[in-house]
Amino acid sequence: MTATEPDPAGTPDPATAPSSSGTPGPGGTPGLPSTPGPGGTSTPTDTPAPTGSPDPATATGSSGTPGPASTSGPGGTSSPTSTSSGSPGPATARETILARIRDAQALASAPEVTIPRDYRTGRTLPTDELLELLTDRLVDYKAEVHACPAADTAQVLAAVLRDHGARRVGVPPGLDPSWLTAYDGEVRRDSADVPAPELDALDGVVTASAVTCAETGTIFLDASPDQGRRALTLVPDLHVCVVDRSTVEAGVPETVARLAPTRPTTLISGPSATSDIELERVEGVHGPRTLVVVIRTDA
Repeated sequence: MTATEPDPAGTPDPATAPSSSGTPGPGGTPGLPSTPGPGGTSTPTDTPAPTGSPDPATATGSSGTPGPASTSGPGGTSSPTSTSSGSPGPATARETILARIRDAQALASAPEVTIPRDYRTGRTLPTDELLELLTDRLVDYKAEVHACPAADTAQVLAAVLRDHGARRVGVPPGLDPSWLTAYDGEVRRDSADVPAPELDALDGVVTASAVTCAETGTIFLDASPDQGRRALTLVPDLHVCVVDRSTVEAGVPETVARLAPTRPTTLISGPSATSDIELERVEGVHGPRTLVVVIRTDA
């Protein structure tokens, strides 16, 4: 017996055909159209939705609000794209945060606050005290410090590089060539064309510096030609930095006043180091494991 032929008593199959009065079949679900299957038998063309529940993706709810429209996806399947009314979806976290900030600003009635800029400036120290303070801070950060007159720069740098076993050294493109005339190893002049990973093949790097704060023991690099790009002083494991006495300031305000705010600035306070959860110091995590500072006392 096929799904479209009545049984001998003349009653159609209730599982697939609507009743003669046009009301839904068992469970309130209308009968489904059928197509002939193999051998002439009929099979349903689709699976009925759950009893009494319209498809939420396409049907109108009981309140009359339309569900999201759908478009034909791969293979003819439908996927929702947006609501038919054009309403936006739920706000993102970013939109929520910005909305709250705007609301708070609208509700705030306090006047704008003027930030005082009357920092203590103009501090100076005698040369001996200034360099002693700087050396104390650098040593406390576990940096190695050498002081020398400018005339001995090449000899001191060569001795430092030899003591640390540096046979291949990188230098920024604008470094004074006379600084390495006593060094008998390989010198590679850096450029922006050198990929950063290749800098790891260097045993060390020698640079100059922009300005140094004695009070904090912090050396500032500003990417000038004699200091190079930031990658050059972060990738190699040894950084030998030359600091001139004329670039050392006593405090932070005096130091910052000498910096150009438009230049990329790197602050160095000792070798790269961090502490784990048990406060165990680990060096060389984010930069050079060893920092050697050569202070030229008359430059």
